[in-house]
Amino acid sequence: MEYLRIPVTKDDFSPHRVDDFRTKVNLVGKPVYVHCKSGKRSGAFVMMDLAVRRGWTGEETLKKAEEMGFECDVPELKEFVKTYVDGRKG
Repeated sequence: MEYLRIPVTKDDFSPHRVDDFRTKVNLVGKPVYVHCKSGKRSGAFVMMDLAVRRGWTGEETLKKAEEMGFECDVPELKEFVKTYVDGRKG
């Protein structure tokens, strides 16, 4: 098992932090276990990675996340996810 720590707080969400996560998580062996205390940050980071790799829009990402049971009740996080994903399209 390989261990990789990427600390993320609600105060340091940034496109650079997500890019760093995406680079690192895609270099390690699979399967990958990603977690945080509430599941919101880790869920958002995983969904943003999936969305960009699969070519989803920000809205599609939020819809698919909700269908998977990821309930985000933080408007700022939802907006960040949409903006990040839409900014990485194409």
